[in-house]
Amino acid sequence: MGFFGYYVRIRKRKAKRSKLCRRSVPVCKDITRSINDLSDELLIKILSFLPTKVAVSTSILSKQWQFLWMWLPKLEYSSLRYYSESSAPREFIDKYLPLHRAPVIERFSLDLSVEPEYIKRWVEIAVSRYVHDLDIYHIAWFSWMFPLRLVSPSLKTLGLHCLMFEDDESLQGLLDICPVLEDLSVLLRGECSMGEITVIVPTLQRLSLSVSWCCYIDGYVIDTPSLKYFKLEDWYNSIHDVEIKDMPELREAYVDVVFFVLKSVIGSITSVKHLTICSEIPKRGWEDEVYGGGFVFKFQPA
Repeated sequence: MGFFGYYVRIRKRKAKRSKLCRRSVPVCKDITRSINDLSDELLIKILSFLPTKVAVSTSILSKQWQFLWMWLPKLEYSSLRYYSESSAPREFIDKYLPLHRAPVIERFSLDLSVEPEYIKRWVEIAVSRYVHDLDIYHIAWFSWMFPLRLVSPSLKTLGLHCLMFEDDESLQGLLDICPVLEDLSVLLRGECSMGEITVIVPTLQRLSLSVSWCCYIDGYVIDTPSLKYFKLEDWYNSIHDVEIKDMPELREAYVDVVFFVLKSVIGSITSVKHLTICSEIPKRGWEDEVYGGGFVFKFQPA
C-alpha cells in the first residue's frame, strides 16, 4: 500500500510537469505569431540594425522572411564572412546584388580580395541605386583604374585611403562629380606623387586629410566654406605651400602638421569652437618661424 501511494504521487508530479510543458508551447507560438504579424516595413527596419550576414540568415525562417533581407538599405560584405554554406562571398554577391530590391542603397561596403571587374560591376549596381555611402577596401598587387563614371552624384560620404592618383587634377575631378558630398576622408600613404592637392567642395561638412612623410606634394588648397569638422595630418617633411580658405562654420579642428607649415594652417583657422594642436616644435631656433606675430583666434560661444 505504501509503495502504491508513492507511485501515485510520482505520477501526479509527472502529470503536473507535462501540463506545464503543454502550456509552454502556445506561448512560443504566440511570440512567433506576433512577430510575423508585423508589417514587412517594420521587419526590414529591424533587420537593418543587424550585420548583413545575420540579416541574410533570417531567410530560412519562413516564406515571409525569405526575401526580406533583399530590401535592406545597407549592405556590408567582407571576405571573412560566408553568406551561405555552398557559396563564397564573391559568388553570393554576384548572384544576388543585381536582384536586390531596395530602390536606394544608403550604404554599400566591400572588404574583399577580388578581381577589379567584380568591384566595378558591383559598384555600378550600387550607383544605379543612388548609393549615399560607398566604402571599398581593396588590396591589389597591380594597379587598375577606377572609372569615374561609377561615382554616384548622390554620394554624401567618401573615403579615399591609400590610393594612387593619376595626376594633380584626379582628386578634384572626382569631387566635382559629387555635388552633395558632406563627409570626405583622404589618406595618402606610400611613395605617391600628387603635385598640388585641391579640395574644393561647397557642401562639405567634415574633412579628414592625412599626408604621410613619404608622399611628394607641392602643397594643398582647401576651399570648404560649409566645413564644421576639420582634421589635418601633414607629415611631409619638405617645404610645400598651404592655402586654406575661410571656414566660417567650423566648430572643431584637429591639427598635427610639420612645424614649418603650422603657422599657415593655424592662421587660416580664424573661427573655431574646439581646437587641438598636436604638432611637434623644435626646441631651439624656430620660435620666430612658428610663433612670430602670435595667433589670434575668434572662439565661438558654446
